[in-house]
Amino acid sequence: MSTLYELKAQYATLLAMAEDGDMDPEAVTDTLASLKDGIEDKAIGYAQVIKSLDNDVKAIEEEEKRLAARKQSLKNNQARMKEALTEALQTAGLKKVKSPLMTVWIQPSTSVSVPDDYRLIPPQYVTKKITYLPDKREIKAALEAGTTIVGAELKTNWSPRIR
Repeated sequence: MSTLYELKAQYATLLAMAEDGDMDPEAVTDTLASLKDGIEDKAIGYAQVIKSLDNDVKAIEEEEKRLAARKQSLKNNQARMKEALTEALQTAGLKKVKSPLMTVWIQPSTSVSVPDDYRLIPPQYVTKKITYLPDKREIKAALEAGTTIVGAELKTNWSPRIR
């Protein structure tokens, strides 16, 4: 059985030959019908594989969510244990604990705490960040209304839909 690509090439070749008038019209009709049937069969086969891949993608996405939740749980446990260890060492007045397997110590670090509202901070300590993004909805509406926008164009994309 031919591949979809081969059937497509055969279909294009046959259409070109039919347009040139090099073939018997009845032979063209019969051949076109058989090629069309082959393409229809391949389309159904492709659709089944696409649906199967879609199910695989959904299963992987669900597994990613489960693993992300598991990862977050482990990170939370790790943070709680580090906090408990730090508090225990501070309470005991210990800065360092040594064993043949490892050494554990605590050390101070400095961090900056700022309010969520940047307006509460003096302006010289605030950085301004501006991001420019094209508004595709507005551009589409303007192009559909007949406005010419340099660098923008309406583009028709085709993709299969499967029920």
